[in-house]
Amino acid sequence: WILRIDTDSFILTPILSDPFRTMASGDYSYGWIAAFSDQHYFTTGLYEHMDGWLNKTSTKKLLKTYNNRTPYKARQTLKQWLETVQDGHEGWNHVRMCLATNFFIIKTSWWKSKPYQQFFKDLEDSGGFYHYRWGDACTHLFAAAYFLDLETDVVRLDDIMTYWHQGTVTVPREF
Repeated sequence: WILRIDTDSFILTPILSDPFRTMASGDYSYGWIAAFSDQHYFTTGLYEHMDGWLNKTSTKKLLKTYNNRTPYKARQTLKQWLETVQDGHEGWNHVRMCLATNFFIIKTSWWKSKPYQQFFKDLEDSGGFYHYRWGDACTHLFAAAYFLDLETDVVRLDDIMTYWHQGTVTVPREF
């Protein structure tokens, strides 16, 4: 497992449950706390690139070998994510949802897997990180949607502690 927490983040209360135990007991590949909508100028062309990536023959084979996914299933999972934050709006280009990467836990076997590495290489080779400042937050959302099952592989960890990052506070329901 790898846990990332930004240096300008603070855990404000005792941790209610061990996030690594949560990840291990559920056999989750990705744990996250919060999501946000990124600025349009930081996501220029990202959705179009990712949708095009799903249509490549090599991608279809890659998805099939990892978790028996298909481009259709990947698009449906992305749609599921977006429905949680859309507020009546349609499509990723309007919502531009990203998983906040100031705190996340990722299973290293997934992160180091050949499919994930090929996914990231394609993003890097596209030039979007350099030309448009695509960030890791939005690309994490696409990776999770394309490779993982929302119900069994991904867990939201917002109920384990009171967490602060740059003015945004996440408070467990228990408090």
